[in-house]
Amino acid sequence: MKEIITFPKRYRFGIEILKYENTQSGQLDQKIIICLRKESCPYPIVSPISSLLKCWISKSYKTQYDYANRIVSLLNYLYFDIQKINRFDEIRTEMIVDYLNYLTATGRSRSYVVESRRVLTHFFYYATHQYVDICDIDNTEFIINVKARKSVVVWPNLEINVLLPTAKTNQQRKINKLTNLNVDLILRFIELAMVESPNCALGFYFMFFGGLRGSEACHLTGDDISKKVGHNFFYLHIEDRILNPEDKYADLNQSKKNRRQMILVIPE
Repeated sequence: MKEIITFPKRYRFGIEILKYENTQSGQLDQKIIICLRKESCPYPIVSPISSLLKCWISKSYKTQYDYANRIVSLLNYLYFDIQKINRFDEIRTEMIVDYLNYLTATGRSRSYVVESRRVLTHFFYYATHQYVDICDIDNTEFIINVKARKSVVVWPNLEINVLLPTAKTNQQRKINKLTNLNVDLILRFIELAMVESPNCALGFYFMFFGGLRGSEACHLTGDDISKKVGHNFFYLHIEDRILNPEDKYADLNQSKKNRRQMILVIPE
């Protein structure tokens, strides 16, 4: 981390999942890395900033991927969108505050901004405590708040200076829910899928009338579908599995939880 690389402005930060064979176990293993991409070049350049993602090594791959996305968003904002920095060691606290306030100003939800603040707090706490002079942020800015037998890292400058969006009312959230779609429109959509992409139509049905995530529908097998179908519903058995371990996104496609999921029967 002593040699800081200056990245050219024509690139953008992104995320890649590196799959490799573990020589000890013989199994496929993977790492989430931050890289630089150029539109005209298909090969990403691994960024040394990737080593800082070790602060979430104990988290699931999906969580690591989501957190890395938040870091990438900040880096693209500072390096390329507003061109405030040329090197990682130029990052200052007020830049993090400006970025979070930018999220608020551009219409991000309160929960998104709060979660981004929490992720960035943990990330820079780890960075400044593990590496010397990695950025222009003093590690004494952070405090540890112990509550309910769990230590929480707090960054007071962010807590005080970041303007959070106002919380939406329950009624406003209901208006935007996809569950308010007209059932007739859903049925016409599934009919169209049966003609244009029949291998996807049943998955769409499970998603609309059973609430499955796309990743859950894609990882079903015939044994997961109940052979007993009632007049009003039947069941699917949902569990975490990897059908294609060579797919670099396989471990991100997790089920919300292993469960027995009810699917509505629509006679039409």
